[in-house]
Amino acid sequence: MHRTAVLIFLALALAACQPAPKPDAAAVAANRALFDQMRTGQDQAVLSQLPAGPKRDEMAAVLTRLKLVIPASQPLSATPVAASMRATPGGRVEALVVEYDFPQQTIRLATTLAEPKGTQGWKLANFNLVEASHQELAPNTLSLDHRSPAQLAYFALAITSPLLMLAAFVKVLRTPALANPWLWAAFAFVGLFSFQMNWTTGALLIQWMSLEIVGFWMAHGPSRFDPWMISATVPIGALLILGGLVARKPKA
Repeated sequence: MHRTAVLIFLALALAACQPAPKPDAAAVAANRALFDQMRTGQDQAVLSQLPAGPKRDEMAAVLTRLKLVIPASQPLSATPVAASMRATPGGRVEALVVEYDFPQQTIRLATTLAEPKGTQGWKLANFNLVEASHQELAPNTLSLDHRSPAQLAYFALAITSPLLMLAAFVKVLRTPALANPWLWAAFAFVGLFSFQMNWTTGALLIQWMSLEIVGFWMAHGPSRFDPWMISATVPIGALLILGGLVARKPKA
């Protein structure tokens, strides 16, 4: 019984793991070099990488404002959180997102880098920068602070559902002379309806025409900007078994 429970929760944990694709090392270095140039005020070095035109002039004004956002000190860490590479008739293109963490804030720098066919080395196509304080990112953590009563009730359902399933599973195994015990044991993990909640916003997606097996998982992307997603189901099989409506001990 204990081994079965461990295997179930191990499977849930593995399902929740969503590792980011491994980015190209040279692309990561190019992203870091661009960030350091903006951090240290090397505006001309940044502008020289962009194509000439009106957008370059607009970017010059943006870089001036970014000096108020990006700390001059070294970041505590630099973590690639998303990467995708595709081949085009003209060469390769890599979209890369790296998060730079500071004591009071986190900065997310997304770059699109191109390597034209017949050349070596990444060329900057465009970039996007988003900044948020750790206080602003706090709702993305898996905590019960500052949650609505509806969110707390949903969290209770999500946690209670697999526990009831395990309890029904144990009851089936401990019921003597039960016909087809393993079928009832499988029925203990059947859930009715599918619920998925964005834990940051409280937005709930419901699928009424759905039967679930276990139906409980928690997932969080590698980015601090990503919310936790929590899935739950109504443990209909467990409720029927624990209520004594099915899988009952046969009468003598």
